Amino acid sequence: FYLGKDSVGMAMLEQAVSADPGNPWYLERLATAYLSQRKQDKALEILEKMASLQTKRVDVLSQLFMLYKQMGRTEDVIHTLDRIQTLQGNSLHIAEQKFQLYRDMGRPDDAFSQMRAVCKEFPYDVNCHLVTAEHYMEDGQMDSAMVCLDRAERIDPQHGGLLLLRLRSVLERGDTLAYEQQRDSLILDEQTDIQVRFTALREIALTALQDSTKRHTATALFDKLLASEKVE
Repeated sequence: FYLGKDSVGMAMLEQAVSADPGNPWYLERLATAYLSQRKQDKALEILEKMASLQTKRVDVLSQLFMLYKQMGRTEDVIHTLDRIQTLQGNSLHIAEQKFQLYRDMGRPDDAFSQMRAVCKEFPYDVNCHLVTAEHYMEDGQMDSAMVCLDRAERIDPQHGGLLLLRLRSVLERGDTLAYEQQRDSLILDEQTDIQVRFTALREIALTALQDSTKRHTATALFDKLLASEKVE
């Protein structure tokens, strides 16, 4: 390979694997060579063999996950995530990846079942409930979203993500006036987490830039906020 004789190098690697098919280093080197030459099908075959020989290597499964995803083999991507989940246990990250894959496949029921499962497995993880609520909102399922928000509130009523999603839920229901009132109250309340206030302010600023009719309201709010700050 160093001499630029890739075909010779590949043949030698294949011969090494043929002579010692259970050698993980040979297999890994051959898989890398196949990937470098964009021989994805052959790389998959070797990686699957590695995964079967070394069943606890999450790094190999991660490579398979990426390769299947690049090739658009969604069912195999999900199956690989299942294998990673068996080794590492379930997590919000895995659930979200499966959620998106099932959504892309046009299977929303399977998608949301992943989110419900992770919420059930980690009932005291506020982020699981918040992420699930956000997905429900995006899908227009406001009642289910509110159930998730209520569960999150019982865990951490002052969580920044919860406050922002509660605010967003008001807007999703079409009550613009109530949304603006609650938003301004949240921003002006010095007890509100600074990151939550900043996020809300940034949204106002971006909206004002895109819609000139909102600029007067935004300016008035910023003036009110600045006036409320005590300058030593």
